[in-house]
Amino acid sequence: MRLNLKDMDTKSQTTLISIGTVIFAVLMTALFARHHQQQVQSIDLATSAIQDLYLDEGNTYLNPKISPELIKNAEVTAKEVGGVQGNRLQHLVKLAEEKQVAIANLSELYQSDEPIIIGEQIKEGLPLNEAVTPQLVAEQKEQLPFSDEDALTETIYSHYDQILTTFNEIETASDQIQHLSEEVDLDSLDQEIQTFSKVEEVLLKNQKHPQTRAVIDKYMEKCRIYAEDLIKHSELLESNQAISDAIFNSRGLSAPLTGSPIDERPLVALTFDDGPTENTLEILEVLDEHDVTATFFFLGRSVEANPDIARAVVEAGHQIGNHSYSHANFDLLNMGDVEHETEITQEIIADATGVTPNIYRSPYGNGRQKMLKLYPDMEPIYWNVDSEDWLSKDEQITNEHIANHLQHRSIILMHDTQLSTTEAIKALIPHLKEQGYVFVSPTQIPEADSYRL
Repeated sequence: MRLNLKDMDTKSQTTLISIGTVIFAVLMTALFARHHQQQVQSIDLATSAIQDLYLDEGNTYLNPKISPELIKNAEVTAKEVGGVQGNRLQHLVKLAEEKQVAIANLSELYQSDEPIIIGEQIKEGLPLNEAVTPQLVAEQKEQLPFSDEDALTETIYSHYDQILTTFNEIETASDQIQHLSEEVDLDSLDQEIQTFSKVEEVLLKNQKHPQTRAVIDKYMEKCRIYAEDLIKHSELLESNQAISDAIFNSRGLSAPLTGSPIDERPLVALTFDDGPTENTLEILEVLDEHDVTATFFFLGRSVEANPDIARAVVEAGHQIGNHSYSHANFDLLNMGDVEHETEITQEIIADATGVTPNIYRSPYGNGRQKMLKLYPDMEPIYWNVDSEDWLSKDEQITNEHIANHLQHRSIILMHDTQLSTTEAIKALIPHLKEQGYVFVSPTQIPEADSYRL
């Protein structure tokens, strides 16, 4: 039976229409509620996915675990949200991706296996990669893709500015080096020393960058030339302590002048024989703590037993020398045996460290004439202060003995085989510094070598 509104009275028609309107309203409300619920779920999913990209609620710093997969997931879920809300969420995804790309590109400029910005942690003081140029840095900065700015994007921009400033400082220093004096002008000596110091300050600030190495070499050569002329004016420096102090406060100028006739500072060289041993590592820690370099005379057999420790000595920046293979008394050996002891040790040290020594100390200080004949191109290093640490094996007695024999320029003989020596230098080094001693290489004070012929 078919329902016909014409057959119904007005009241019935009205009732039916009302019922239909109610049903329609209910259906529309249900549909809207379902759509709203789906929209809320989409927003929640997208918001959650975006939270996986960021570390903070302000959506500034990236989650250290951010990945292309997380970005893709956030991008897909954000697109499912329409309207203004969807646009805002998609913008946050885009900005996260831009930041990740920018951090990756910035990190490639530095010598680092990890991103230089991880979360809110920012690595400072890293050396640049050798291939980095100011042109490359400027191009990358120009191409930074940020669609918005915040604290993180400002940090990235700041890093690029710092790199460009570094290159500018290096270039300026290089230009200034060209105009540094090579001869002493007595009327402007103070100004000349200040100019050297200012250039050196910039180079020291940027010395970790490989781009600075060639400039430092140029600077050191200028210092060497200028220092040669300074020595000719020793009488002036003797009467002007302020200028003398300024000269020796400069690493570049003090290096070629250390031990020269115009150097009146007390100088000391720490030398260690018979290693390397496990105890050598303890000594390295003490030297590093006090920022002191020393000289180690290795036995070939000890290097064979501890090649990694020998390498650690070199990597820590210390000088190494040849002390024979077996600590034999060279006075009792013929020339052939002396040569064999020395040559095999040279090879063992070179294999272990990559460095072939150009200095030696014969065991007991014996066989000096034989070594001079066999190795005229190598420099002999002996001592004028014997700590006798091997005899006392007591740190206090060792230091008392050193104090009783210390000279204005001293080469101190010690042994890194003795545990007591490690304890001794913990007190000795600060004590010598308090007395004004400057720690140098023994090659810089050859006249302090009482055994040298």
